[in-house]
Amino acid sequence: GKTLHAQTLVDALRLCELNAEHVWSRGGSTGLLGAVSRIRSRLRRAGADDGPTSDALARRRSRLANPLVRFGWSWAIVLDQFLTYRLWVGIRSRLWRIVVLDRSVYDTVVEMDRSLPEGARWSRGAISVMLRLVPVPNAAFLLDISPETAKARKPSEAWHPDVDLDREREAYLGLADHYGLQVLPADGSFAESNDILIREVMTAYMADVETLTGRLLMINPSQRNVPDPFWRTEYAR
Repeated sequence: GKTLHAQTLVDALRLCELNAEHVWSRGGSTGLLGAVSRIRSRLRRAGADDGPTSDALARRRSRLANPLVRFGWSWAIVLDQFLTYRLWVGIRSRLWRIVVLDRSVYDTVVEMDRSLPEGARWSRGAISVMLRLVPVPNAAFLLDISPETAKARKPSEAWHPDVDLDREREAYLGLADHYGLQVLPADGSFAESNDILIREVMTAYMADVETLTGRLLMINPSQRNVPDPFWRTEYAR
């Protein structure tokens, strides 16, 4: 899964003695909203049983049928994502750390759109604002997997009957095309897609740190790896 990809990437960066950090975030499930959600879940478990047919998505959609709740929920997530990526992640990235995000604002976009009812124009406007406010990652990757493969890998998963996986996949691919995410096919083995991910991140990072000061100090990757043709011909500036 994506978390294992993120953790393996962090391990590879740390192996190169780079200060890398893994951050998991999900709109509405982390930060202040996450704390509120956990308190509400505890209270619900302590109260009456919701019934065998109840689930998180159905409960959320039921609550969001109220226009005021829907409006407040949408804009609260915008604030949560802004603070998460501008402050929590932003500060870490400015302290000479490589922050590897497990999920990002693009996941939040798809999940918000899936939860909102048709015609919720003002609430969907929050999604557009969120995409403008949240900083763009230096590199973003979408692990693309077919619904058939996803179900085969998790046969015991309780797939929600109201979630159209093909439509959700198209939503992610549309975001990738519009915002420049690199699509990594993940229908094959973990090693195949993870090797591509690590290679893309490492080469982009090493190429980007080539500086004039580094050249004078003889510490640029292309200098420290001579005569490695990989750096000398493809990525040395």
